[in-house]
Amino acid sequence: MVTPGGQAVRAEVTPADDPAAAEAGEVWLTFPVETGVGEGKGALWWSPAAGLARLPLGGRPGELDLRLSVGGQATDGAAAAVASVAQEREAWDTGSFVLRTNAGDPVGAVQLQGLEMPAVVEVWDALWLTTEMVDAERFDQGGDLLLAFPAQPSVEGEDALLRLNVVTRRVVVPSGPQPSPDDRWLVAEPGKLDPEQITGLRKSAIQAADAQEHAWLEEVAPRLTRDADHQGDCVSPVEAQPAWELLLAGYTVSAVRAGRACVVRLEASPPQHRRRFSGWLGAQGVLPRLDWPTD
Repeated sequence: MVTPGGQAVRAEVTPADDPAAAEAGEVWLTFPVETGVGEGKGALWWSPAAGLARLPLGGRPGELDLRLSVGGQATDGAAAAVASVAQEREAWDTGSFVLRTNAGDPVGAVQLQGLEMPAVVEVWDALWLTTEMVDAERFDQGGDLLLAFPAQPSVEGEDALLRLNVVTRRVVVPSGPQPSPDDRWLVAEPGKLDPEQITGLRKSAIQAADAQEHAWLEEVAPRLTRDADHQGDCVSPVEAQPAWELLLAGYTVSAVRAGRACVVRLEASPPQHRRRFSGWLGAQGVLPRLDWPTD
């Protein structure tokens, strides 16, 4: 981001919200800026006494704050900043971005089609999946572009959400309304992937998700079957231990006695990414088909 033309601009000065901070001379400076998506407003918190400043870039408090020290002589980086924003504007005008992990792995794509048309999104990795490009509902919040779209898994009809920061092109997959260590971070890189490459990535994502699902079921099978054996009867482990209800969301769960032990039936309902397993679990893990109950 840059002030218009990279030139000095007049800022509106507002005392800090906290009375003690305002008494200490802390202020907010509001001023015009240019970004890759057009003109906007910047808001800079400044403490003259401490020689510190903070420029919030994200839509959620405390997220993507640019922290600065204030002092010394200004250096002339205006021309480079203006050129950089011009390049960003070309990328945003094209509207094509690949979503990558911090390690550089492609896990999705976004195509912005202007304000009159919906954005379209596709995602693929072991954590989530769309089977094709899907329309996304667009919202704006501060410096973030929010994209809500249908993706798997969705156990209660909930949408997936991306928060794309227009200044940094950092993307957060939020775990809740407030910033959290559980949030997932990606980068929106200008460009496109070949459709055949996306097909291969989507196939790999399904294989990885299925492997993770199977490994998790192997791990929890002993506890599930133990909880299903309740006071001499075989019951759904969800009935015996309500904590399983959340963990097994997306499965239909039942249990029957097989010999002296209880075995648990899980059936993905409906089958979707990370919820494709339908079969039986025993005390030692996932049961081979030959060992499934016959009744």
